[in-house]
Amino acid sequence: MKILEIINDNVYFNINERERKSIDNLDGGDIFNILENISNNNDYYDLDYDKNSIKNDVYKSLVEDLIKQFTDFKDNVDNMKKSINSTFID
Repeated sequence: MKILEIINDNVYFNINERERKSIDNLDGGDIFNILENISNNNDYYDLDYDKNSIKNDVYKSLVEDLIKQFTDFKDNVDNMKKSINSTFID
């Protein structure tokens, strides 16, 4: 599922299969849900998007920062799980 949709110059994040929120209405709980979905399934989201399709410079900057954080989390989630498991489970 694509994480981002641009519809009529409005930017939306797909929180899950049933919920989509505009960037203006995104809150910490939504970001937590996105991170949880990435944690549970590393391939849950397609994090690619076309920067040029976002016309509003503020939105473009916010999206860029959020996607970078989501990508970093996605890239490191397996190592974080291994570290947690070795510390608390092994």
